[in-house]
This record gives sequence, C-alpha cells and structure tokens, in this order.
Amino acid sequence: MNKYFIIKLPDAALANILKHCVGTATSQYRSVDGKSVVVKLPVGSDIPGIMNHLTPYTHSEILTEMAKPEWQHENI
Repeated sequence: MNKYFIIKLPDAALANILKHCVGTATSQYRSVDGKSVVVKLPVGSDIPGIMNHLTPYTHSEILTEMAKPEWQHENI
C-alpha cells in the first residue's frame, strides 16, 4: 500500500526526507500557496525515522485532502 505525507514548508529535513520518497524535489505536488508539499514513499517501504512525526495518508485519504481548495490549482 502506498503511503503519502504532507510536509509543511520550509522543513529543514526536506532534502533528507526526499531521499526516501518517489520523485524529486521539483516533481512533488505543492499546495497553491507553496507552503505544503505531498510526498509518497515507494510501495512496501517502512516509514523512516525522519518521517515519524508526519501523518501517513492512504491513497484515498490523500485524494480527499488534495480535493480541498488549498490544493486546487487553476487550469490555464
């Protein structure tokens, strides 16, 4: 099962957190105001200690969170 996390920015540990996540710093989905980012751990990964303070979300839970206005970018 995939595990997703929302990280509030700036986060001093972001570079280290991204070492455990799918994608790169520039490929992560950011909130409209740029103050939060969604990251995903690879399937089957354990949550690394550096991420223990973050709330894990399932795929359906993260979709619910990202349906909120703070994540909805306008289509150009």
